[in-house]
Amino acid sequence: MIVHPELVELYNSLSLHCPKECQNIKECLNYISCGPDGMCKTPCPECLAWTRYGGIETIKNKGKVMAYTSKSKGNAYERKVAKELSIWMFNDQHLLKRKSDSGMIKENYCGDVFPEGQLPVNWKGVFPFLIECKSGYSNHHPTFWKYGMVEKWFNKAYKESLINKQEIVFLICQFKNQRALFITNQLLNMNKIKFNVAFPASINGDIHYGYVYMYNKLLQLNFYDLFDLKKLV
Repeated sequence: MIVHPELVELYNSLSLHCPKECQNIKECLNYISCGPDGMCKTPCPECLAWTRYGGIETIKNKGKVMAYTSKSKGNAYERKVAKELSIWMFNDQHLLKRKSDSGMIKENYCGDVFPEGQLPVNWKGVFPFLIECKSGYSNHHPTFWKYGMVEKWFNKAYKESLINKQEIVFLICQFKNQRALFITNQLLNMNKIKFNVAFPASINGDIHYGYVYMYNKLLQLNFYDLFDLKKLV
């Protein structure tokens, strides 16, 4: 069983009090239909096995186990986007991956999501997209008059795209309780899809535009109808 580093002390302190019938108690966090939301008051080591599940990180809080930190939610969203874009762009759910949390791994690309492995032959070894993901931020949902946070993210991503020669920005924003937005510096084929909003952004003294589309609506279209690889790679 893998125990989260922050829970080792709690694990050891509770190991002497773990009931033998733990796995048969429905109130236990280890009970699959109950899950971390059960909030056992005195979780035993078997409960802490939940730390092995993807997207769930747990912290110690007065003997209780709290699930889903904001960081783990962000990581889970990045994995979700990586899988969805991988299918959309390559018809392969495994080609795109989220950036590793480990600083020991040298990455070939910049961004939150990028290829892990060999690109298809027609891509000629070039991946011109910089993909950034943002989720949560309930207080920063953009409106027609107020979009400062989105503009800040877009400007940062745009500058990084130029530095790293990944010149097409994909900024995917999932604000709390809102539909996900897809923001790019490329005006997509107007015969296929029309942007919802275009906002100006000053990049190195020049004015560029961020084009905003509905993320889920975009995924329903054929990627190659929107992006001509012959012009990009």
